[in-house]
Amino acid sequence: MFALHLMRNIGGVISCCIRTNTIFALSSGSLPSAIAIIRVSGELIDSSYIAFPFDVRLSLSEESRRCLQRLTKRQKFKARYMFYSSLFDVEGELIDRAMAVFLPGPSTFTGEDTAEIYVHGSRAVVNCVCETLNHFENVRPAKAGEFTKRFVSMLKFA
Repeated sequence: MFALHLMRNIGGVISCCIRTNTIFALSSGSLPSAIAIIRVSGELIDSSYIAFPFDVRLSLSEESRRCLQRLTKRQKFKARYMFYSSLFDVEGELIDRAMAVFLPGPSTFTGEDTAEIYVHGSRAVVNCVCETLNHFENVRPAKAGEFTKRFVSMLKFA
């Protein structure tokens, strides 16, 4: 019994260490609502193709930043500053006008770079933003409890 418990714990730690995907999820509660918050948490990737200057110590992961770039069609935005922007789907059609913020790791909940997107809280808008994020390479919906699991794994290695 102890061996099985140990294997499950080790497997969880190993899977957290080798995860390769950026995850996203609705973090504001049930819909419909006035405002919905979609959180995107990134993973280590090659940042050499990012088209704007950034601080090297903030470049732990750039997938969240790239998601914001593709959704908003902006190339520059300051870390930890809210900005207003239009959001576009993969075909370039307007989804919504929203607020967004890029939060560089490791001082985020998951320890990774994180983007938060504040959209109107209708089911249609949230579904469209989530479908668009799901079309991006290496970006997928978070499993139940995955943000918390990344937080716990960050604490273990901190």
